[in-house]
Amino acid sequence: MTTAVLALREALAHSPTNVPLRVHLARSLLEAGRPDEAAIEARAAVAHDPERVDAREVLGAASAAIGDDAALVDAWFPIRAHLAR
Repeated sequence: MTTAVLALREALAHSPTNVPLRVHLARSLLEAGRPDEAAIEARAAVAHDPERVDAREVLGAASAAIGDDAALVDAWFPIRAHLAR
């Protein structure tokens, strides 16, 4: 596990509802080639704040990377609606 991921996990242990931090962890995991873990963290971020486009973006990317097309659509469909406003 990378130092950055460890530091982000430690920070989240102290602030588990910090959505921007969780999104950062999810993005870092995705960039590290760990899409399963990224999807878990992104799902948690979306659960805390369903309107966060960045959380849904990472969830969609992680879902695509693991081949979960249904989760990809579920993650990105609200982004499309958000952009149409």
